[in-house]
Amino acid sequence: MNKDLKLGANVWEKPMYIVTLSIVLVGVLFLFKGNLGLGLGDEGHLWYGMIQTAQGAVPIRDFRSYDPGRYYWAATWSLIFGSGIIALRISNALFQIIGLSLGLSAVSRVVTNRWLLALVGGLLTIWMFPRHKLYEHSTAMGAIFFAVFLIERPSIKRHFVAGVFIGVAAFIGRNLGVYCFIAFFCLILFIWVKTEKQFLARRLAAWALGIAVGYLPMVFMMIFVPGFFASFIDSVRLMFSPYGPVLPIPIPWPWTIQFSSLTSLSGISKFMVSLIFLIMPIFYLGATIYIISSLKPETLAPGTTLLTSSVFVGIPLMHHAAVRSDVAHLAQSIHPFLIGLIALPFAIRLSRNKWVVSVLSVFILIITFTIAIPREGFPVLGRMMAAISGRPSLVKYELDGDSVWVSKKQADYIESIRQFVNEYVRRDESILIAPYEPGLYPILGKTSPIWDPYPLFPAEEERQRRIIRSLVNRNVNWALISNRPLDGIDERRFSNTHNLVWQYLMKEFTPVDIPGLPDDHLLLHRREH
Repeated sequence: MNKDLKLGANVWEKPMYIVTLSIVLVGVLFLFKGNLGLGLGDEGHLWYGMIQTAQGAVPIRDFRSYDPGRYYWAATWSLIFGSGIIALRISNALFQIIGLSLGLSAVSRVVTNRWLLALVGGLLTIWMFPRHKLYEHSTAMGAIFFAVFLIERPSIKRHFVAGVFIGVAAFIGRNLGVYCFIAFFCLILFIWVKTEKQFLARRLAAWALGIAVGYLPMVFMMIFVPGFFASFIDSVRLMFSPYGPVLPIPIPWPWTIQFSSLTSLSGISKFMVSLIFLIMPIFYLGATIYIISSLKPETLAPGTTLLTSSVFVGIPLMHHAAVRSDVAHLAQSIHPFLIGLIALPFAIRLSRNKWVVSVLSVFILIITFTIAIPREGFPVLGRMMAAISGRPSLVKYELDGDSVWVSKKQADYIESIRQFVNEYVRRDESILIAPYEPGLYPILGKTSPIWDPYPLFPAEEERQRRIIRSLVNRNVNWALISNRPLDGIDERRFSNTHNLVWQYLMKEFTPVDIPGLPDDHLLLHRREH
């Protein structure tokens, strides 16, 4: 047996250590950050979806959403933990434990020292942000695990299991399903060409059957949930229309960064993000050339297997970071890159070369300490300072039994909206909140009067007319609108993305003054006719 394989088995044969380590790492992070901050946008959208799903609404059909898997996961755990924001974060953390365990199980093929594996686990955990997108991080690491699982012994059964994983990934997010489909289809062809030159049709058939089995929950919904299939097809059509749910941000290449900004930590962080966008495709290209040109069946040692898996999973995932190229989407796509860097010295047989290991380690530490730790660690320090300071920048705010630390400005804003709604809006009365703060719906105990609780994306004329009809038919008398330009782009103001709705609101509603309302917000009340 290969020496590397013997070493890899040391931890692999003790999965309880990996699971326990994942629980500890996620638990420690949750201890520090579980009640810190409140995202009224993306996190609020997931929170709203969890509550609606728990109450019987169907994702995609009854409200705009990602694919249903993540909402049913969160809604199921809400039966135990409740439907508050902390309950949502607990359900996300439980999914995070699964993904981190799978990622560490793959890494343990080459990193056999338990303390070193714990450090790698800490690295992977720190890069799992933002917390409402832990499904993306976990799926990416799960894909690496199942790729390693397939390469190690490409049996018909393992092709089927890999297919099941892809089907489940697609139930969580169709983009994740597409990325994994491309990665594993190419990997299966690679295995067939390089090591197993037989039974390709049987392998692909078993893999396709596995995908169908993993995707069965969605198939059942299409068949048995009235109206869901039509809504699903409409959501697919919308993705390929000019009104698709994508708001691109260009890749911040290093040469677009103003070097005068490198005097601040935020400037350095932006530069390092741009550097990763440059280095990541170069790394994948070089690794692909190495794997294809030099790999022979007998060289499939654990390091090579892990590198191969990271490359095949990471290349399609780059699309996720490239379409909307901000640090959050980069973080959702970076784990194959990080694991590939860890695997590289083992793959090229230089794991004992201190120079190679040192360069890779320093690079990983630099990007982590300039990007991930400031983003994830500084808010924790801010909370600690707020707890001991006489003039705190953060305050503890109560949300139906949950205490969360938020900025005083945000707490005052939410409280002013809550007090106003409690006083002037009847309990059975709806309010339109658009486009950036769907998290206010669960805070106020309201349901969105329109299908899209988070109307960020430009809407075609007919969809806007449907929104107006919903506001009329449901007798919506109140609206809280922000006309701030998303990403600083004027075309992404609500008045431009939903021009017909905006004109309707300006004609039929009148502004209401309320203390503490931001300058770019309008509180509107229907005019008396």
